[in-house]
Amino acid sequence: MSLAQRLLLISIAILAGVAGSMTYRWWSQGEPVAGPSPELVSELVAGPAAAGQPKDLELIGSLRPDYTLGSSTGERVSASEFDGQV
Repeated sequence: MSLAQRLLLISIAILAGVAGSMTYRWWSQGEPVAGPSPELVSELVAGPAAAGQPKDLELIGSLRPDYTLGSSTGERVSASEFDGQV
């Protein structure tokens, strides 16, 4: 690696550190972010049965829906193509 490349990398690292520090200071001076409501937290911790949903709506052990998504190469890939694979 040449000297110019090393200096460029060091400059980028210093700039990133300064930008991170400035961002932290800016965010820490603002209003604190409110967390989730206590009702929501207790509902999430209790689970679906406590929220009034019947037990048969649980997804454990049920078949997954078949869906198709685009891959990073642009191909369409279906979930059923991976059936039987671990």
